[in-house]
Amino acid sequence: MKKRTFSFILSAIFILGCLFGCAAAREEGLDYSAFLELLAENGLQYDEAEPYACSFLYRTCNPVLIADEIISVYEYDSNAAMEADAACISRDGFSISFPDSEDGFGRAVNISWIALPHFFKKDTILVNYVGEDERILAFLRENLGAEFAGGVHVR
Repeated sequence: MKKRTFSFILSAIFILGCLFGCAAAREEGLDYSAFLELLAENGLQYDEAEPYACSFLYRTCNPVLIADEIISVYEYDSNAAMEADAACISRDGFSISFPDSEDGFGRAVNISWIALPHFFKKDTILVNYVGEDERILAFLRENLGAEFAGGVHVR
């Protein structure tokens, strides 16, 4: 009887440890993989396209395709690194200015989007969506928060 009770207690502690461990891992932040899980959990069917070097951020772009729409996801090693890049994006989302570069003069890029840009950020990812699909925008706003650049900030 004591052996069975002891085994039950050990099993319960193990299960609770796993549950709290999983919750703690999820609290560490939203990353690219977790973003894809959110898409699936919200019933959005997607395809991943081949990652490529972004011409205006110092990151690899992970394009996610939803029907004919593209969501560009940039993953960072830390929230601080993501916030540093996000701070370089103009409020309207049409220019990016990096104050530090190898030449000491900084680097600025003006972008002509084919539709209205929307920039979102959360934890270690920065997300750019250029388009007006309300289903996608609702998903992004619900899961990443309000746009920090582009979209609602364009006059």
